[in-house]
Amino acid sequence: MTESEVNVSDELLLRNLKLFDGEYLTRAAILLFHPTPERYVTGSYIKIGYFSLVGAFGENAEPIEDLQYQDVVEGSLLLQVDKAIDLIFTKYFKALVDYEGIQRTETYMLTRGMIRELLLNAVNHKDYATGVPVQVSIYEDRIVIFNMGLWSKRVPTDERVYDKHESVPHNPKIADVSFRSGDVEAWGRGFLKIKAECKKVNAPLPLIDAENGGVSINASGCEKYMSMLRYGQYGQVGVDGIWRDKENVSKKSGDKKAAIKSGDKKVTKKTQMQYDKILGFMEEGKEYGIWDFCELLDLKESRTKVILRGLSDDIEMVGSNRDRRYKRKSISQ
Repeated sequence: MTESEVNVSDELLLRNLKLFDGEYLTRAAILLFHPTPERYVTGSYIKIGYFSLVGAFGENAEPIEDLQYQDVVEGSLLLQVDKAIDLIFTKYFKALVDYEGIQRTETYMLTRGMIRELLLNAVNHKDYATGVPVQVSIYEDRIVIFNMGLWSKRVPTDERVYDKHESVPHNPKIADVSFRSGDVEAWGRGFLKIKAECKKVNAPLPLIDAENGGVSINASGCEKYMSMLRYGQYGQVGVDGIWRDKENVSKKSGDKKAAIKSGDKKVTKKTQMQYDKILGFMEEGKEYGIWDFCELLDLKESRTKVILRGLSDDIEMVGSNRDRRYKRKSISQ
């Protein structure tokens, strides 16, 4: 919108944006412009929490990923996303330090552009009648963004979502104002932009789980960040202070248990059992589809992919996104 179009009275601006229903403001108007929309629409805020592994009670208890600290981002929807991004990058994301020559560089888990698209998607497509806020769960190596709302059947949830597809907003009035404010394009290109951001930093494409009336998007850290997180600047000591030898990790790929704990953070007993089950199931030289592992573990596709990522030292991916196959790495690799 031009400056002359917004330099009018509040009422005229809201009418021009089609945010009146007769003589009454619509719910979208309250959400978009009211400084405290929570007074009228329950759950109209973004909740952010940081989770990390902590010791559980009992001598033989497994470590669990528990909440360490949290924040609530309130205010009009037009401002919430920018406020949330600033908070995430100043308080929740680590900037791991490295050097290129004498120049210091800082590497975040993911780019601001990618987090922006993921948050805008959650805010614009959320079902505000549920009263459930957008939830951003941040871990050392990934971010998970959840919003209530049905995923359109016209839009795929697999790798095809990262191609051009229809724009089917759950909240047309909110999406229209976001389009006119320049926040979104309203052409179904949000995930295309996420794909481009992933390519910039060599990050895996986020996984989408859109079952049971909600949408959860799981995005793991970029390659450089994950490498520094595990091995540090010099390929030996990770951010957690654990000594690891990056060069020797690949040599242990024939040893299942060594591979499981080779350069990664601690895994729970349950996850380790799943790793063992996958590696015991796979035959060297044979290729498998994602559904082979889903059936083996009795898990959804999104969760199965996360587990397979943890075995990147032992398993390699073959083929394009749509025809992706998995096979066991040979010991010589």
